Amino acid sequence: EFSMNVVQNPASTNLNITYMLNEVSNVSFKLFDIKGQLVADLLNETQYSGQKTISIPFPSGLANGIYLLKVCVNDKVFMKKIAIQNYY
Repeated sequence: EFSMNVVQNPASTNLNITYMLNEVSNVSFKLFDIKGQLVADLLNETQYSGQKTISIPFPSGLANGIYLLKVCVNDKVFMKKIAIQNYY
């Protein structure tokens, strides 16, 4: 089973994620806008089992709003709503 926690939501400059893998897994994180358009491929790699904590910077120029984080772990897909609020 996969568990994930987005540490800062709303996020401003990067996405801090803690998650647990029970086995060696192919992991990908993709960010979509609310219309379903791909905004960024954030991560795509094979990872060993265990607890992970990662910080992924957002692409420059990302507008404030609601986004969908699509996480694929092997053949399973998880979605998480992410709010982005840039403070200028």
